[in-house]
Amino acid sequence: MSGGKVSWLQGVLVGLVALMHFYFLVLEMFLWTKPLGLKTFRNSPEKAETTKVLAANQGLYNGFLSAGLVWGLAHPDAEMGPQIQIFFLLCVIVAGIYGAYSVSRRIFFVQSLPALAALGIVMFFLSVSHAQVTYRKSNPSSAYPEQIQKRVKENLGAFQACYREEIDRNPQFSAEIKIQWTINEKGHVVKSRIENTSTRAELFEKCLLTRVENIVVAPPPDGKSYDTEFPLVFKLKKHETSETPAP
Repeated sequence: MSGGKVSWLQGVLVGLVALMHFYFLVLEMFLWTKPLGLKTFRNSPEKAETTKVLAANQGLYNGFLSAGLVWGLAHPDAEMGPQIQIFFLLCVIVAGIYGAYSVSRRIFFVQSLPALAALGIVMFFLSVSHAQVTYRKSNPSSAYPEQIQKRVKENLGAFQACYREEIDRNPQFSAEIKIQWTINEKGHVVKSRIENTSTRAELFEKCLLTRVENIVVAPPPDGKSYDTEFPLVFKLKKHETSETPAP
């Protein structure tokens, strides 16, 4: 799968948590004994000097959390990316809860609360972005449509990313869309269009067509261009896995 784009709200909240932990890295590794570090952590110069090695070690861990969240945001797989984000957000939440228990309650509000908000948004967009994909076999005498179906299934995450973007604009959006596309003799999609749809959403349809035109399949067996079509069904349906029924 490809095209793991995230919603702007998800990107902002997860990015904020990542940025905060990068800031913690800077404070604990480089500014621990400086005026800003002393003021932030309410340390005396003597205590800061004796604990600066431990602080630097803790700052490095915060850097790993930040890097993990950035990795999750940048991951190209629309299903794997959120899973990575969830793991590292849970790490942040647990670390904040333990810090609140062992050091100061303030840590929960500074560290765990923003991560909880980001986790809620990630889980929400995961729950509403499932797409069922079916494929209509246009040439029963050939195995070539089965190869196309496989590529459609592999790119399902890209279509889901388009759906997430539309959900940002219209939280109750759902649609049934049939896409027609032409594959040239080299296996590249050279033309695609929406044949019919249950609703009109210009940005959503444009996103889908862009994803289709990025698909590359094996060259048609007869060396000529090949026309095909498939319907996509996007529903607000929680806890449902995506599947492509066999033709």
